[in-house]
Amino acid sequence: MRGHRFLKFLFKLAIPLTAVVLLAGTAVASDGGRSSREDTSSSQRYDDGDDDRDGDDGSEQELTGIVSSISTTQWVIGGQTFQVNSGTEIEGRPSVGSRVKVEYYTSGNRAVAREIERKGKSTTTRPPVTTTPPVPTTTIPLPPPPTTTIPPPPPPTTTIPPPPTTTPPPPPPTVAPVSYTATIQPILNSCTGCHGGTAGVTLSSYSGTRATVTAGNAAASRLYNALISGGTMQGYTSSANVQLIADWIDQGALNN
Repeated sequence: MRGHRFLKFLFKLAIPLTAVVLLAGTAVASDGGRSSREDTSSSQRYDDGDDDRDGDDGSEQELTGIVSSISTTQWVIGGQTFQVNSGTEIEGRPSVGSRVKVEYYTSGNRAVAREIERKGKSTTTRPPVTTTPPVPTTTIPLPPPPTTTIPPPPPPTTTIPPPPTTTPPPPPPTVAPVSYTATIQPILNSCTGCHGGTAGVTLSSYSGTRATVTAGNAAASRLYNALISGGTMQGYTSSANVQLIADWIDQGALNN
């Protein structure tokens, strides 16, 4: 009889304990769902199908900087490019211009972000809007312009200088024709003692003399250069006779 009463007491005690356990489980489940929802709302994840965590070959590092570029696969933070994937956590809804802290690891030659967390406010500032009140417009009548008669200026006096006087150059000196027969041959007769048919030069005839000159160009003539070179022939005639020979050659070395 006593055993039956004890079992009945235990059965009565089990009913409220079961209710307490069920209520506690419901509360835990409710808190877990709410916490899961809060974590989901405060964090963003990129799901691009490329998780590089398996290739982690470096220690985890941190960097704090300004976000300058955002795309679906990579962010540029503090001048450094970070790859983002399905394992990257984005907290605080950062944007371009935000100051963030990035936790990352290296995979090959790439920096892969594990977590990007916004720090402080965005560094992008907008210029203040300046509102200028409208300026009232007041129309002031202008006085009539004074009527002043200005006399026309006198015509300018332009002095035209006389044309310059150009003095023509003096005419070239007139050289009288030089005759071979009357002038040149008598001068060369003093040379025929040596050049009368020997030494390859003959000055005793027109043809022999003509072979030693270049008609029209005394400076290029062998005879003229021999007379002015300071050699032996220069002592057999005067400078006036040498000039006559040069004039005769420049006039064409005619047999006149």
